[in-house]
Amino acid sequence: MRKLITLLLILALAVPMAATADVDFASMTDQQLKDMIQSCSEELQQRQTTPEGWVLIFEYDGIKIYQTGEAKIFLGFLDIPVAVFNDTDRDILITADDALCNGWDVYSSGCSAKKHTKNRGEISFHTTDAFVKSIDQITSLQFRWDVIDTTEKAVSIYEQEEPEEHRFW
Repeated sequence: MRKLITLLLILALAVPMAATADVDFASMTDQQLKDMIQSCSEELQQRQTTPEGWVLIFEYDGIKIYQTGEAKIFLGFLDIPVAVFNDTDRDILITADDALCNGWDVYSSGCSAKKHTKNRGEISFHTTDAFVKSIDQITSLQFRWDVIDTTEKAVSIYEQEEPEEHRFW
């Protein structure tokens, strides 16, 4: 009986270790990788969703940006509808700098909000620069956030050092 319990304990300890083993991405097909990315994106969105169904995509020192609807491509731009909550004493402009779509350098625009206000807008990326005509053609979107105080002078109050991957769909 002791041997059986010992064996069961060894198996119980071994199973979680096998589940956390490194994934061999090189052996996966392109479709398997895309499916995994989509699953991860959906999980992240569920974790960061507000009761209104909005997804928190940026937060810094009293400033929050929520994605408020579905991302879409319209007239050559990937448009992400957002709401900016500015609980600071500054008028701000938030930009997506050094944007790369599928490795192509693309033009991007940001959104703004006056001090202690909320504002709706869009963050946009010029996908035509990357030869993208539909969202399913986007395999990578990278940029860095920059928050600029526009109250008196255009002074950066937050500048993300390195671009990171983002998914809005």
